[in-house]
Amino acid sequence: MESGLALLPALAADLVGRKVSVIVAALLPAARAAKSATATIPIVFISGSDPIESQLVTTLSRRTENVTGVSVFSVR
Repeated sequence: MESGLALLPALAADLVGRKVSVIVAALLPAARAAKSATATIPIVFISGSDPIESQLVTTLSRRTENVTGVSVFSVR
């Protein structure tokens, strides 16, 4: 049985094949799978990691790709 993470590329490809209007990814691995699957469908992510360091986006100042989203940082 495949783990959920191993299924993400196939699930992202399925969404692309269905020609959805937008893909929403709640975790970094899902956002990466979606980004690998399409360069045209908008991807909105929420992540607890740095999106530049995670290579989801190249800059925070403006959208340059089909990926945008929110990063949640918490300091105690």
